[in-house]
Amino acid sequence: MVLYSRGKMKNYRLMHLDDVCAEITIDDEFDGSITHVNRIVNPEIMPFRAARSNEDFRQWWKDRSVPETRTALRDLLEEKGIRSTGLFLLDNLGLSLSDCYWVKPYEFELTWREINLYENPFQPGLVMKSADSGISTREYSLYSPDASTGGNLPKWWITDQNSNRRFLVKGNDGLTSQQSLNEILATMIHKMQGYENYVSYTLVKLRGGKLGCRCQAFTSEDAEFISAWDLVGRRGYAKDEPFRVNFIKACIAGGLSEEEVIRGLDYMCLTDFIISNNDRHLNNFGILRDSHTLRFIKLAPIFDSGNSMMYQNLGQLSVGYSLSEDTHGFHKTYQSMIEHVSDLDLVDISKLPSSDAITDLYTRDPIVSPFAKRLADLFASRAGIIHDIQQGCSYYDAVRKYSPKRRKNG
Repeated sequence: MVLYSRGKMKNYRLMHLDDVCAEITIDDEFDGSITHVNRIVNPEIMPFRAARSNEDFRQWWKDRSVPETRTALRDLLEEKGIRSTGLFLLDNLGLSLSDCYWVKPYEFELTWREINLYENPFQPGLVMKSADSGISTREYSLYSPDASTGGNLPKWWITDQNSNRRFLVKGNDGLTSQQSLNEILATMIHKMQGYENYVSYTLVKLRGGKLGCRCQAFTSEDAEFISAWDLVGRRGYAKDEPFRVNFIKACIAGGLSEEEVIRGLDYMCLTDFIISNNDRHLNNFGILRDSHTLRFIKLAPIFDSGNSMMYQNLGQLSVGYSLSEDTHGFHKTYQSMIEHVSDLDLVDISKLPSSDAITDLYTRDPIVSPFAKRLADLFASRAGIIHDIQQGCSYYDAVRKYSPKRRKNG
């Protein structure tokens, strides 16, 4: 492993595997931002969003770094003497466990084989060590994938000592472990439905006694993740074509069939509705691409369903209140989400976790436990709405049946 540390070097090549995408200048003293796009060398292998304009390129690079809103991030970076998330990303050559892009200083003859995170050991750069997880948290003085891991929850990558597989461990916001329990609920649903394209989460015990969750990486150096936002970008908001339409067209252009894309989106929307997931934003789903041929493989597996089941509003556990929340992604309301589903029968309501199973799940957290039965009731009501719509009931009438005093329609 060849290590690189910052100095006065400012010129870099954006790489994909061992191929040069572009030549750029980066401010490696202040914030790690791209100051100049000097030359696009190979537009065909550029990141989709970065290829659209220099402004988009700069923003793509900025968005690649761990968000500044990450829980406890500022203190963790200060402990390491790192001024900004952009410099943390640059110190780690922009490496990620999502794709095969990275930056190479002009003065170094580094290769993908020497530095990639899929094969080489790495350091948990923002580590909050887990216990009883069966995973090694041994630190290495190497690059860290944490520098490019999105999301606001505390999270870090670790390696299984026996299999050498990469696992992501996630914590929670606030005082409860509910977001991790929500991931387990989503896993239960997909497993019972017989749906195969999802990320499976398991619970782990974190320091301090709280529960977190972990999942295996669904990417590799042969299959990389491209989010819906990176695939379509700002042009997806064109007034004459909704983002959903642009996303489906982009998937087809990359080699996927229209039928498989629509079915995948429909299933995702139905299950998100049932678990009250209002955070399926445009970086929370996408496609998997063959890193070598650049052909699309399939929709990315469903992942990151933790911001659901009213985790921030346990005191407002009513169907009406849950349906009144705005949603992110293609649709701004739950009503719009369901009205755009082509095949409502993709989810078998008879094959969902029972109320007892859901109650048992949420009693695992002492703070959430008093709300466990009401969470199970909320789940059953939202599943009931889908069932009634499947039987021919209108969205309005189905919602009214389960929430006669709801605040607003959808």
